[in-house]
Order: sequence, then C-alpha cells, then structure tokens
Amino acid sequence: MSKEKSTAASNWADWVLKSEKGWRAIANQFNDHIDWYTVANESKAFDENQDKCRYYNVGCFDWNRIVLSSRPAQDDFYHANSVHLEGDDQFHVIAAQVETSSSFSPIVNQGPLHNTTEDFWEMIYQEKVSTIVQLCNFTEGPERTRCSEYWPVKNDLSFGDFTVTLELEDLIDENITDIQLRTFTLKKNDESEVHSVRHIFYCRWPDYGVPREVTPLITIIRWLEENGGMGKDAPLLVHCLAGIGRTGTLIMTLMGLRHIRRLGFREDCSGFMVEIAKELRRHRDGSVQTPQQYIYAHAALLKLLALEGLVEEDDRLKGFRYVNAPEF
Repeated sequence: MSKEKSTAASNWADWVLKSEKGWRAIANQFNDHIDWYTVANESKAFDENQDKCRYYNVGCFDWNRIVLSSRPAQDDFYHANSVHLEGDDQFHVIAAQVETSSSFSPIVNQGPLHNTTEDFWEMIYQEKVSTIVQLCNFTEGPERTRCSEYWPVKNDLSFGDFTVTLELEDLIDENITDIQLRTFTLKKNDESEVHSVRHIFYCRWPDYGVPREVTPLITIIRWLEENGGMGKDAPLLVHCLAGIGRTGTLIMTLMGLRHIRRLGFREDCSGFMVEIAKELRRHRDGSVQTPQQYIYAHAALLKLLALEGLVEEDDRLKGFRYVNAPEF
C-alpha cells in the first residue's frame, strides 16, 4: 500500500478512536444514515415463493437474485442476490454475489430451511463455492430450530439429488474452539464430478447482536485470506439466518479492508463505511441490522488494519475490547 493510503487509514482510525462522542458517533451514523435506508425494487419471485423464505419482511430483489439455472422458471428461486457497488472500486455482494475488479466474489444467502436444503446445495454445486461460512447456530433462543441441519456430523447425508460427505474436522485456530472447520465433498446423483467445499462454523454470534470481542471475526477473515477461496470462479459463501445482519457485518468488514488496501480514502474519510453499508442495502435489503453490528465492523476493521501495520498499534488500540462499547 502506498504511503498516502497508509496515512489515510491512520486518519480514519484517528477519526474512529478520537471522536468526542466515542462509539456514540458511529452509532449515530447508523441511526441517521443507514437504519432507515431501503430501496424499492421488485421482488416478484420472493412474493411467489414465500414457502422458501424464512422471513416475510426480508425480501430478495428480482433484478439481481441468484437463479438455479438447471430448474424450470417456476422452480428456480433461492433467497440470494448479486450486488454491484458503484464508485472507484467495483464490488458485487450475494445471495449477495460480490464482484470486484480483483475478482472478489462472495455469495450471501439466508440459512437453509428444511424444504430448501437441496436448493442450497444445488447453488453450491452450480456456483462452485469453495468455502461456506455459517454464522448462526441451528437452534437459537429457547431451543427453536432456526437453520436446517444441512450438513452431516458424520458420514454422509443426502438432500434430493445431492449427497454430502464429511471428509475432515478441525479448528481454524487451535486456540479458538468455537470456530470449527470441516471439509465436505458434494456429489450430484448420476454425475461423476465430485466437488470439495470447506465449511467454517461459528455458532457464538447472537442474532441481532455481536460477539463480545472482535477476535472471532478477525480470525475468520484472516483464515479466508490466507487459504484462498474468495475468487470469482470459486467464491466464498456466507450465511446466517436471514443473510443480512451477521452476514452483512462480515461482508462489510471484508469490503472495507479491501477498499482501503486498493484505494485509501478521499479527504473526508468519516463517511466511508456509511457508503459501503448503503451500497450493500441497495442490493441486499437490510444488510447490517443494528448499531452494534455497524460498530463491530468498525472495531474489527481497526484491528485488521493494525495487524497489517497500516495503522499504529498504540495504547488506545492495544487496550480496546468491544465489550467496552455501550449498548445503543
């Protein structure tokens, strides 16, 4: 990164950490510019496939939805979108599919329902997904099933035309037992091709909330970057329940990091994350749901920039714990 971009990153870090109102200033950004922000786009397929949607009020725009290409038109719906981010860099977010000029192309989608697990695996197979990140548990709250158990805990499971086989279990970091890593193979009946996909499972991120520290998100992002699998031809897929809150927070952090690396900032960097969040919502309505999630993305990005040496690891940053941020 150029000296100018590194300086811009430091300026942004100073703005975040030195704001007179502290984290309240970041929360105010969310409340003033993002919380209410929505775009009216047609969602006819979503309206016609409510039995395949987890929430009636989390839509899926027609113009950029992911289509299951081998299905007839009346059965090609899955709750997924592609997103193009306007501006100096060109992003794309799914299911939201995110594309950039550097071939960053993640997919984001709602967690599978019992009646959409086959659709989910068909999308994995069709899009040649390399890595799945699951940011929700199967049951949350008072033991309610929220996300269908779409992968085998041992041996294999079949979902319609697809068979998923567990090949490997591990941790992405031996010091963090909450983030599990698995490798699955995926085979479609009557086809010889076998597709391998990695699966990261982090189940401690509360719905509508955030983990108490940024370490889990940073650990996942750094593993993804070190192990590849975020390119256009073998994309990353991220989901939670609706595919907008926890999922949007991870994608927003990744996009912020990549933007800073490639472009730095204009003179006024205070609105940088606002524009990323708005652009996400233009293509995946409701992305990043709460002030806490918006603050959490800022906190994680600060730490990532410090780890890369792009901002100074001073006492403010060394002593930072997200738990110090107040509730809003």
